[in-house]
Amino acid sequence: MVVRIMDIVLRKAHSEDFLDFYKLRCDLENIIWTGHDRAPDKTELQLWYMNQLARKDRIIYIARNDKDLEPLGYLYIDILEPN
Repeated sequence: MVVRIMDIVLRKAHSEDFLDFYKLRCDLENIIWTGHDRAPDKTELQLWYMNQLARKDRIIYIARNDKDLEPLGYLYIDILEPN
């Protein structure tokens, strides 16, 4: 599924998006905003990421620039109750 908002594209995350997700999580502002004091361990984050992709109650989206597809951010949607 792809959602377009102005020049931003939201696309459901896949395993091949991990390096972009990791890049976003290593951004200093992201580290501070998420309550951490350093960048995540790449191996541990990749294991966590893959486990999140397998969950049925969470969807991760990667926001990208519509022009060059550079990663801009990410979001999680947690599904609390089935529809």
